[in-house]
Amino acid sequence: MKNPLKRLDVAITVVFFLLTIPAERFEVFSLLEDQTISIRQISRTVVGDGFVAGCLSRVQCGGAACLIGLI
Repeated sequence: MKNPLKRLDVAITVVFFLLTIPAERFEVFSLLEDQTISIRQISRTVVGDGFVAGCLSRVQCGGAACLIGLI
């Protein structure tokens, strides 16, 4: 029977598995998730959401906001 670790895909899978154990222990995945969520929120704040902005531009102006010039 052949040694399964001689296959490249099995060896890479074993290496990734062994790397995930300390990554999970030191909460690396949680840190990555927090960073990607914050980057996404910052980019949405700067660029804006096109669908929501398109809907807001079609809302009719009324009330004190039009008099002040906010809309």
